[in-house]
Amino acid sequence: MPTWVCLLRGINVGAHNRVSMPGLRDELDGRGYPDVRTYLQSGNVVLATRHRSEHGVADLVHDAVVASADVDVPVIARSAQDLAVAAAAHPWTDPDPTRSMVAFLAETPGPDAVADLHGESFDPDWCRVVGREVHLAYDTASHDSRLSLTLLTRRLGVDGTVRNWRTVTALVDLST
Repeated sequence: MPTWVCLLRGINVGAHNRVSMPGLRDELDGRGYPDVRTYLQSGNVVLATRHRSEHGVADLVHDAVVASADVDVPVIARSAQDLAVAAAAHPWTDPDPTRSMVAFLAETPGPDAVADLHGESFDPDWCRVVGREVHLAYDTASHDSRLSLTLLTRRLGVDGTVRNWRTVTALVDLST
């Protein structure tokens, strides 16, 4: 059975969109997915399913989140193989795990939007779109930068969610 990684956007940040990871695992187990693993409290789910489409897997996890926590947030799915390919495409050979991030997009952005984003300076921060991912490097911290998920999704015209490099590599390890 294929292994999938699902990334929930905007949960367990402050008092909003609270989702219990044990509760979500129990909900998915009750739906016939017994080997569900989660990483941290920030909405990272690894599971095996016969589903073959990202949208199908994202929908099943989304439905489980709504059922277990009554929270409606976007879910982005990647196969374990696609996640490993995205990590391998990271443009820095030795990224700082706290200042390097990857934005996982729901769809591939259009070439004109990518060219416009690549043509803009976010100095001292930097980004590079590779397929459905945006690789990010921050000089100090992401919360101090103009280069935010809001800016990326607005400019690229697609939804997404961001994970730091430490989380990306941990999810690759969990899913392979």
